[in-house]
Amino acid sequence: MQDTAAEYFERSIVRARDATISNFDGYFAGESGTEYARFIHGIYSQIDENPRAAVDSLLPCIVDETIGIMLQVFDEMVNAYEIKLNLGDSEISVHQVYELLEPELRPSDGWIHKYSRQRIVEMQEAPSLGLMPPEMP
Repeated sequence: MQDTAAEYFERSIVRARDATISNFDGYFAGESGTEYARFIHGIYSQIDENPRAAVDSLLPCIVDETIGIMLQVFDEMVNAYEIKLNLGDSEISVHQVYELLEPELRPSDGWIHKYSRQRIVEMQEAPSLGLMPPEMP
């Protein structure tokens, strides 16, 4: 049952990841008419072409970092409370599910790579995108 519970959470988190990236792509393109979308599009439309490429590349990184922080906060909550998931005929501790999720977040064979339908930006891709981080002192 642990694999089933972990896969459920992996797919759920990746679905949220993909939806967030897709939503922001739509906001950037001006495809949504909500007030929030117009606000985001207004900011994005003021950016020149090269910085836009950087923002487009950073978006998945920002979303993935947010997921990582969310999992860290979740881990702190799990340690504070004993939460059980009812899986029909059995129960599993949320802590057991978390232990299965967190290590597989970012590796190239991890669950974002396994389930995501949105772009994934790897650090080694930065030069091919024309983006280089500043030199470290």
